[in-house]
Amino acid sequence: MCPALLPQKNESGETALHIAARHGRADIVEHLIKTAKAGPREDLENGPSSSGKARQMLIREINKEKDTALREAVRFKHLGVVATLIRKDPDFSYPPNVAGETPLYLAAERRYKALFSEILRTCKHPTYQGPSGRTTLHAAVIYGDEEMTTEILNKDKDLAIVADEKGWTPLHYAAFYGRASIVTQLLEADKCSAYMGDEADKKIALHIAASKGHVNVMEQLISHCPDCCEVVDQRRRNALHYALEKHKPRIIEFVLKDTWLSNVVLLNAKDVDGNTPLHLLNAPLNPRITFIDYARVDKMTFNKENLNALDVN
Repeated sequence: MCPALLPQKNESGETALHIAARHGRADIVEHLIKTAKAGPREDLENGPSSSGKARQMLIREINKEKDTALREAVRFKHLGVVATLIRKDPDFSYPPNVAGETPLYLAAERRYKALFSEILRTCKHPTYQGPSGRTTLHAAVIYGDEEMTTEILNKDKDLAIVADEKGWTPLHYAAFYGRASIVTQLLEADKCSAYMGDEADKKIALHIAASKGHVNVMEQLISHCPDCCEVVDQRRRNALHYALEKHKPRIIEFVLKDTWLSNVVLLNAKDVDGNTPLHLLNAPLNPRITFIDYARVDKMTFNKENLNALDVN
C-alpha cells in the first residue's frame, strides 16, 4: 500500500530490510526486495549517482555503521537470508563498513563456512578487505581453516602476498601459529611471500617460525624456498639468531643436524652488533647442543664490544 516506506530508516540508519535480515526472516526479506523492485526505484539498481544523492536499490542501503542487510544476515548466521540477498544482487561488491569489515571477511573470521562459501561462490565481485589492512585470507589463516584457505586461493592467488598494516602476509601468521599445512598451501600459491619482510624489523616467515620454535613450519619453508635461509632482517639477524635469542633448542638441533643447512644459515654470520649466533647462546641453554665443540664455528669471532663467543658464554 505504501512502497515509500521501504527506504525509510530508523535512528540507527536501518531500513526494514536490515531488521528482517538480522532476525533471519527470509520470507520478509524476499517480499521487501520484490516490492522495492516493482516500484519507481527499479531503474536505479546500479547504485548512487556521482553526487551521492540518488536513491540506491533497497538491498544496497547502509546504516550508520555502513552495514548492508547482508552484513546483518552474516553476523547472525542466517544462511537463507544471505543466499537470497546475494542471489538478488550478485554484482554488488559490498565495500567494508566502519569497522573495516566486509561480509566475506566477517564470515571467515567467525568461521561460518556455509555462509562464507555461499558468498564466495555466488557474488561475482567479492570484496576481501578486513580491518587493519588484513584480508579474508588473513582471517582464514589466523583461525587455521584449510578449507577456506583453499577456496580463497582458488578464487584469487594474489591475496597470498597481500600484507596488512604490520607488513604481515598470511604466511607470517601461518608461521607464527605453526600451521605447517597452510604454509604449504600459501607457498604453492605464491613463493614470493617467503621473502617478504614485515614493517617493524623486516622479519620473514622463517624468522618468525624460528623464534616460535615451529620446526615443521621451517621444514616446509626451506623445502619450497631453500634460499630464504639466507635472508636477514634489518639488524642482519638470520633464523638461527632468532632461535637462540628466543631460547628454542629444537630449532638449534634442527639446524645443526643438517650440514648443508647449518652452513647456509651461516653460523658465523654477524648481526649489526657483530654478534654471531654463538654470541647469543647463553650456556647452558641445552646440554645436548655444544656450539663450542662444533667444527664449523669460529669460536674466536669478535663482536663490536670486542668479545668473542667464549667470552660471552
